[in-house]
Amino acid sequence: MVAAKPKIPARSVPDHVVVDGSNLATEGRSAPSLKQLNEAVLAFMKEYPKTQITVVVDASFGHRIDKKEAAEFSEAIANGELVTPPAGAVGRGDGFVLMIADNNAPIKDISLMQHVDKPICIMLCGVHDQIHLDYIELARKTGGSLLVNGTELRNLQVLRTGSKVKIGRHWFIYQSDGLKRIGS
Repeated sequence: MVAAKPKIPARSVPDHVVVDGSNLATEGRSAPSLKQLNEAVLAFMKEYPKTQITVVVDASFGHRIDKKEAAEFSEAIANGELVTPPAGAVGRGDGFVLMIADNNAPIKDISLMQHVDKPICIMLCGVHDQIHLDYIELARKTGGSLLVNGTELRNLQVLRTGSKVKIGRHWFIYQSDGLKRIGS
């Protein structure tokens, strides 16, 4: 009797991936190439068309690419296609912390926020009608930002109760318990 081969499960499709764009753009090269990065990201998107992708590059990335790619780089930053540490980040990307978080759960050790001395960029997953206050406050108090559904929210320190923020196609209002979606 021949034993049946175990069935190999189909590859799971990730909902969201974060890519170290600086490493991809520099692979096999001495200086990064935006063209090389774009080709790699487009190949991934072709294989996983339903997966949201966030590409993070070093703060110095725009200064290290070929000058011919500078305008395209600036456009990619403006369109939210690339994420880079905030201006003034020290030590390339090392002074920048990216936190990937589940919006449906509070930050367990929020009391430690007072000891954080680097800007925290928080990529929130599971955002539908509300953004948890913990994540807003962490980004606000550290001078960081929020990445929500392809939109980067910066300068959160200026939010006041009643402030309105557009995220993607929807408007949210800042209230004492977080950002809540307005209307449908």
